[in-house]
Amino acid sequence: MRKELLGGEKQTVTVLSIEERLSKEGKDFRVVIVEGVPTVYTRSDGSSYTTKVKVGIPSNLPKTYLDTLIGKELPGKIIKEECEPYEWFNPDTWEEVTLNYKYKYVAVE
Repeated sequence: MRKELLGGEKQTVTVLSIEERLSKEGKDFRVVIVEGVPTVYTRSDGSSYTTKVKVGIPSNLPKTYLDTLIGKELPGKIIKEECEPYEWFNPDTWEEVTLNYKYKYVAVE
């Protein structure tokens, strides 16, 4: 499978939303949800599809400040990183699959 970034090698992500969560220790924190640039994938049979990947960045900044970032671009990119296999439930197909990768945000300067 071949991949191509739409918009070239753009090194920014877009802030979509802010979520408030509770840690395992019971402490409140916020997560900045960001989305990378669209990527076009070409399968071995020649067919193509495009997708955007979303990830969360934990933050201890006030929600009122983080809300001002929604819609703005931040320097960085989203990468695919190998990890220990884990089970993931696909809500669209109702299937449980085993994955050995996760996506993560990487800051660039």
